Formats: sequence, C-alpha cells, structure tokens
Amino acid sequence: MRLQTCRRHPNAAPFVRTCSGCAQDCHDAQYGNPTNNGGAHSQRLADRVRAILGQYIEDTVRPDEGETPVRRLVWSIRELDELHARHGGIVTVRPVEGAVMEITVTVTLPGIAWPVEIYSDWDAAAELDGFALPVVKALNATA
Repeated sequence: MRLQTCRRHPNAAPFVRTCSGCAQDCHDAQYGNPTNNGGAHSQRLADRVRAILGQYIEDTVRPDEGETPVRRLVWSIRELDELHARHGGIVTVRPVEGAVMEITVTVTLPGIAWPVEIYSDWDAAAELDGFALPVVKALNATA
C-alpha cells in the first residue's frame, strides 16, 4: 500500500484512502462545527443561528468577546429577555465582577445540531428595573 498526502491539507497525516482534513471538511459542511472559529463552515453555522435568532445577533462571530458560532452575545438584558420570550430555554447566571453578572439563555433551535447559548452582562446594581424582566424571574425560579 502506498500512503498519499493531500494538497489541501499538507499538515494532515498520510493516508491510504481519505484525508482526515477532507473528511472533517465534509462533516463540517453537512453538520457545522461549533468549535471551529474560522472558515466557511463555521460562518455558515453562525449565519443559520443569526437567521433564526434575528436582529440582535451581530453578523460576524467575535471571538474576543467569547463568541463562537453557537455562543452569541447580545447587547442588553432587554434583548436577552425578548429572545427568551420568543425561544424559551434554560436561564443560568455566573458572576463576572462586583454586581455584574453574565446571564445566559441556552436554547435548542430548529436545524441546529448543538444547543445555542445567548448571553449578556447585567449590572444588577445599576439596572434595578432588570429584576422585573421575565428572563430574570425565570432565573430566580430555577435557583
């Protein structure tokens, strides 16, 4: 048997029948890959998530903000509340700094193989009216 190399994936291991890089590309093209923050496949997945979630999601994934194709940031707690009202999901919280919390809504979207996390930072001390929002009440109900 003669081992082959791939011109598209020169760093992939030599192979007999199928290049592991090409096989991964085919898989990502069909199913997407939320851990891959680059390339056309992850951009297509990010575009599908944005198309379902709508206007509050930015066009591009911002890794510097902690985003992946299936973990997306919204600007305010009110936007997060609106998305929670439309899509439901599980609400969780984690402390960030001082009174600032990161509130995350995890949803299952049609046509997306992975759970999608939508998150926003909320300063409870500065935005007291946030306690009246249903997304925060849902958080209190699950605690």
